[in-house]
Amino acid sequence: MDGSEDRQRRCNLVFYGFEDAADETWAQSEKRIIDLCSANLGTSLQETDVERAHRIGRFQQDKHRPIIVQFNHFKDRERVLTNSKK
Repeated sequence: MDGSEDRQRRCNLVFYGFEDAADETWAQSEKRIIDLCSANLGTSLQETDVERAHRIGRFQQDKHRPIIVQFNHFKDRERVLTNSKK
């Protein structure tokens, strides 16, 4: 990886344990993450704070694919990560 890829990926977080559906869209994944942050982490996120959120890999019955989230700003990512450890 070169430096530009590292800088781009530093705004990413991976979330595990969300139930999965074969027909889940990226918009639904994004909404799940925003709702989780508001309800459980005490961090209010807006749709504009998230560049994209999508599942990793192919759908498999009885397995939960992780959701990778790219935040627009590194500070938003750090705020979510810090509040998840509380």
